[in-house]
Amino acid sequence: MRDEELEKTLECAIGECLSARGFELVELKYHCEGYGNVLRILADRPDGGITIDELAQINSAVGAMLDEKCLLTDTYSLEVNSPGLDRPLKTANDFTRNMGKRIKVFLSVSINGKIELDGIVREAADEAIILETDAGPVRIPISSINKAKLLIFGSGC
Repeated sequence: MRDEELEKTLECAIGECLSARGFELVELKYHCEGYGNVLRILADRPDGGITIDELAQINSAVGAMLDEKCLLTDTYSLEVNSPGLDRPLKTANDFTRNMGKRIKVFLSVSINGKIELDGIVREAADEAIILETDAGPVRIPISSINKAKLLIFGSGC
């Protein structure tokens, strides 16, 4: 199985496994690192906030499911983590959850001559978001976003 096919198969199977337990797959990466393969999963609750015990339960459930379905034939290490405060924003639901918050987006194509924009999420739909920037509102197709994250400002302490 090609790497792309394998990642899609893993995303589907692991996504279903997590969804059945009330969690969501935020990100999945499977690659060679150092002396072996690593399957790194970021998991969270749909509304955010996950405990260490829940991450351990997910690790056990995903490991058992992968063994049962024989999806990975090579030796690998499984890492299950929380996305933390720097959770990547990828889907319309991610942007909807962050309505009214300041985010930074990195684009694959320039919009208004820029490939990086930051502003407040005003609208989010399946196809695009509306970001209120210092220069005014900007419509950004979700398919044009390479990376997006919540901007977290320190308290000054």
